[in-house]
Amino acid sequence: MDQLSFGFDTRTAPVGTDLLYFAVLPEPAAAERLVEAGRRLKKKHGLSGRLYPPERLHVSLVGLGRFSGLPEVAVSAACRIGNRITASPFNVTFDRAASFRTGSSRALVMRCREGAGALQAIHRQIIGSLDCSSRPFEPHLTLFYDDYAVPEVHLEPVTWTVRDIVLVHSLYGQGRHRHLRRWPLAA
Repeated sequence: MDQLSFGFDTRTAPVGTDLLYFAVLPEPAAAERLVEAGRRLKKKHGLSGRLYPPERLHVSLVGLGRFSGLPEVAVSAACRIGNRITASPFNVTFDRAASFRTGSSRALVMRCREGAGALQAIHRQIIGSLDCSSRPFEPHLTLFYDDYAVPEVHLEPVTWTVRDIVLVHSLYGQGRHRHLRRWPLAA
């Protein structure tokens, strides 16, 4: 996830535990199916990572920063960006899983076929509002972290309709997410 910081100098700040980012959340039934897919993958590949619970699953769109405490100015700026997002509801289908390295461990993620272009378009809108550059964005949903890699495998597709964008406050290392605001997508 790209990390931005609204112009705050985070190089001299202590490592923060408050992350702020835009995300898309799966519908509850889809989240349950994604967790079940993760259970099957763990069993098939002998993995031991701890699955995220359904309520923590998300597709990160743009990370806005990591802070020590959550600055109201950052939340306000994020809300102004969220107010400008324009998109219609769309379907996403996650049908592949694979591992990729993130620091010292590997994330086991689901990747999407249908809906990737719409997620990328929303990502570009947010980045454009921030007037900054971004690394290439490949939509994915992390199921868990593990020490071992899984090659890409095709799975039973999990589809849901994306109806809103969410501003998430993640308490890093505590396994808690707060949904600060939602923006419904309009047809």
